[in-house]
Amino acid sequence: MEQTTGEKKRKNSAVIFVAVVIVMFAGSTIALLFSGALNPQEPSNPNPSNPSDPQIPGLDFESKNFDAKVIEVLPELIIAGQTKETNPSKIDSEIAQIPGIRGLVNASYVGNPGATMTYKMTLSLAPNAKSSEVFASIQEKSVLMTGIQSIGTALIELPAQISVTNSDFNIDKNYTPKQKLTAAFVSVGTETGDLLSVSLKVNIANDIAGNPQVFEVSNQTALPKSFFENAIAKVTSLDRKLFAQGTMKYGNYIDENSLKSQLNFSDFKINSAIVPALGKSITFSVTAVDSNYDLNIVKDRIESANLKDLNSFEIGKGENNFTIDALANDNSDLNALENGIIRQLMESSFKKSQISIQAPESQFFLDLNLTAENSQESFDYLQGFFKPKGIAIETFQPANTDLSSVFIKDLNASLPVDSNSFQVIGKPGHSIGQDINFSMQIQVQRGKIIQVQGMES
Repeated sequence: MEQTTGEKKRKNSAVIFVAVVIVMFAGSTIALLFSGALNPQEPSNPNPSNPSDPQIPGLDFESKNFDAKVIEVLPELIIAGQTKETNPSKIDSEIAQIPGIRGLVNASYVGNPGATMTYKMTLSLAPNAKSSEVFASIQEKSVLMTGIQSIGTALIELPAQISVTNSDFNIDKNYTPKQKLTAAFVSVGTETGDLLSVSLKVNIANDIAGNPQVFEVSNQTALPKSFFENAIAKVTSLDRKLFAQGTMKYGNYIDENSLKSQLNFSDFKINSAIVPALGKSITFSVTAVDSNYDLNIVKDRIESANLKDLNSFEIGKGENNFTIDALANDNSDLNALENGIIRQLMESSFKKSQISIQAPESQFFLDLNLTAENSQESFDYLQGFFKPKGIAIETFQPANTDLSSVFIKDLNASLPVDSNSFQVIGKPGHSIGQDINFSMQIQVQRGKIIQVQGMES
């Protein structure tokens, strides 16, 4: 729809107003960027005789988060980064060469001089340049600044009235913005039409409000959304990899070095094995205990048993139960310690059916390089090795599929997978050309898939 002359004038006036506001607040925005919040200013009258008086001059008020729509993203980018370069013109020249930057509005060092300084810049962007793409180029190409962060600016539409609070004196007011449109500091990547959650700060003196500072809290339009779908696709290739994981207890524990030496199969090579050491604590729980039972009987019996594998223990009493947390000595026999304490409990008239044990566990992980794409023989070998030892394992092989798009029922849309292929963590034994069924967790942002993970069903 074509704008009327009056609408154009109002918009032009708003843009001029925003430009002035941005120049005024550029320095404080960088402070916000790095400290997380602007330092609150002291009230001009910190000790009023009547703090509830609404005519207190120069008080800072802040709103709770409220919704606001982005009317226009402004062609400006504020950045700050660390540097050891003491000649600012070199930094300015480096950044000016990056495509999409039309000019430099202002720049300066901030903070105390030292071995590393912070340099901030306000950049004017070329028409149609996207701030997110310009910022990505700055991060990639700048050699004089590191740890670069950024913030953008946009015109947003404010509500007709906003509730604000001065927390120092617990004063609430209804703030009426002078103009419907105002400048806001927004995250890089914010787009026209986005719905933001924003907060507002404004200084009010004698019921006269200054220009507000508005900051994006979150971008509701750009928030990634999760979806879950099932799919079928053909296997196009198989990674020559096999991952295995399982849990060992002290009755079947094999340390990392022993496991590597014992696993010796010509169809795979161990790329890495992660086998955490076992803990040294065993917890015994005893149920159906008379509430009047004297636990000192158990305590004295365990102490007098002089169990050589026991370092220390604690007894905790419940309503009709108690627990024993037993800590073993280094290099002790945990089986012997378990049997020793159970024996003392049974000699204290408790039945074995009353006793349960929480033993230390070690969750291990194996990364195997295969000599062939088909992993069935390697899987069979691993099962034959671990199963007799009472160790259950799960195994996975990455499989590449011909899935190039995903239909998401909740969106009623089919979205492309950027790589035109999709990797599924599958079970071992698949072959090329075979169909594979899998479930997916999909992250969608602005109508595009940004992440997708698949696991065979």
